[in-house]
Amino acid sequence: MYIIDGIEPDLNPRRLVTEKIPEVKSGIKMYEQDSGFICGLLKKFRPRKILEVGVSHGGTTAVILQAMNALQMPFSMYSVEIKEFIGRKSNKTGRLGEKACKDLGCKDYHLFRGVYLPQVMDEIGGDIDFVVLDTTHVMPGEILDFLVVFPFLSPEAVVCLHDIRQNQGKHPNPENIATNVLFNAVVARKYVNRDATRTPDYPNIGAFVINSETLKYINNVFGALTQNWTFAGKGFQYYYDFIIQRYPSRSVWLFEEAVKMNSRSLNAFHIRLLRKLKSLLHA
Repeated sequence: MYIIDGIEPDLNPRRLVTEKIPEVKSGIKMYEQDSGFICGLLKKFRPRKILEVGVSHGGTTAVILQAMNALQMPFSMYSVEIKEFIGRKSNKTGRLGEKACKDLGCKDYHLFRGVYLPQVMDEIGGDIDFVVLDTTHVMPGEILDFLVVFPFLSPEAVVCLHDIRQNQGKHPNPENIATNVLFNAVVARKYVNRDATRTPDYPNIGAFVINSETLKYINNVFGALTQNWTFAGKGFQYYYDFIIQRYPSRSVWLFEEAVKMNSRSLNAFHIRLLRKLKSLLHA
């Protein structure tokens, strides 16, 4: 079920945290209305345990911490980022979130950098009731992230997906479909706010609230993995091992078939990429 315009955006946390810590402004890699949507979700659902997957500079982390501080309730937050640095080694991923945590006096914030999500989920633990997924956007990307997170979610957890229309618009990237595919494949209550700054005004951010039907139809998500993949890096083995150990046999069968199907297409993709690079080098 889709609920349209059901979230009241909250723009104050972004404004307040950028006033307190001006450098955060350049580290927020989403539009103001997208940040407002996340903060509106936080205000509506009032989570106690938050997981952020995909951190970059940590600008969005800072906004979330500010929003939660404004709610004046106890919470814990965990951020996971596979990269240790952005560009120079002096520029650590998540540094703005760490700074905001210190400046705002947050007591229960944890940043995991330079690791893959399946490596740290047992340490993070269960009862997660709010998730922000904002990682690669290419297949299988956020679909695998969600399948790793799903066993650790509370019964009515909120999952927020950024860049759900990055494959559309004025400057589309046709490969960036993972969040859109996940959003439409999962069975849950779904929230989107119309975005008057876009034409069409379908937004670039959405969220869903899981329920018993999500688990009942989780194979819809596994089935979505049979679409063509763009990339599966060296960390894929962690995801593979996690899924075959945590899910029932029918889900594992779908997953392994998707892996087999895409092992061929990934090989073909890498061959085309190498040929393209060689042609550029010799141009």
